[in-house]
Amino acid sequence: MKATDRKYWKLGLFYYNPDDPAIFVEKRFGIGFDFNWAHRKSYYYLIMILCGTILFTGLVTYLVGKL
Repeated sequence: MKATDRKYWKLGLFYYNPDDPAIFVEKRFGIGFDFNWAHRKSYYYLIMILCGTILFTGLVTYLVGKL
């Protein structure tokens, strides 16, 4: 079982393998990592990243409005 097996890549972009305990896997192409979308914790990481981005954007917008 390798992360490079085509059968685990949905649409060639999303890694989905319920038998793989890893949350992050190396990207199929390029540099970096992807989520294993079959792992429940990947969704928690995605939510944390989105909330952080929204909070940062809101803070910057607020601070720029004060200038």
